[in-house]
Amino acid sequence: MVVASPTHAADGASACRPPASVPLDAEQARLADARTTALVERAGFGDFVRRFPTALCTTRSPAEAERLLDSWGQALWQASVRRAQGQRPGGDLAPGTTGRCTGRGSA
Repeated sequence: MVVASPTHAADGASACRPPASVPLDAEQARLADARTTALVERAGFGDFVRRFPTALCTTRSPAEAERLLDSWGQALWQASVRRAQGQRPGGDLAPGTTGRCTGRGSA
């Protein structure tokens, strides 16, 4: 995977924005879908989604951005596993009920 560090403005991370010429990939585009937002929030992972852009904007090199992606990916995976096992509280979506929200599986 190749990771490009986002463009930084003079006032630092608060002004960090991806270049306008870079289109959203499929995963990024899904975040704009109200169903995705609802599932993320109801599962208790909204904080990950809200904090990630700011964290990424603090990186100063592609290597640093890649390390951040690795660490956040691991943290999100571990939180997801703990939640699925009933060990992580958060959200109002009971573990094991995501099939109802995604249209797959049973409720």
